[in-house]
Amino acid sequence: MQSVNWPSTDNYFRFYGLTPSFEIDTAELRRLFLEKSRAFHPDYFEDDHALQGKAIEITAYNNKAFKALNSPTERLKYLIQTNSSETEETQKLPQDFLIEMLDLNEQIDEFSFAENNAPLKAAIELELNAGLENLLTYLIALVKAENWAEAKSELLKLNYLERLSARLIAPF
Repeated sequence: MQSVNWPSTDNYFRFYGLTPSFEIDTAELRRLFLEKSRAFHPDYFEDDHALQGKAIEITAYNNKAFKALNSPTERLKYLIQTNSSETEETQKLPQDFLIEMLDLNEQIDEFSFAENNAPLKAAIELELNAGLENLLTYLIALVKAENWAEAKSELLKLNYLERLSARLIAPF
């Protein structure tokens, strides 16, 4: 039986040996991803089913970690989730935000039942994209300042806006 030094799978940054930060070198991340892909490819362990099973787990984790850290938005979410102590169940969206979103929800409903209303869709997309861009900029600043509690609260808004965007793309 061969001895394998399996990497840690409790944190994406630790898995790659990177310092947790919003600002990362994506070329270095890609290099590390490919290095792990080669080192732990399940085909290298085909003679030992237990090791091959572990290699499959590491490969899946490598893919998941790379996907999360390679996307600025997903990296932002991951940093907030791993550094925030509050659970999502204890947090609620602020009432003023929900009131603002009521109009957007109604516009999306109107678009869903309208036939080919491109101008309405364009107006909604413009408003959603502006909101997402502003929120992402604010979230990046919160993460860089390590203001995890507020970042976690704002992340709920981001998730909400992303769901609205998805509804607009596929209304039914």
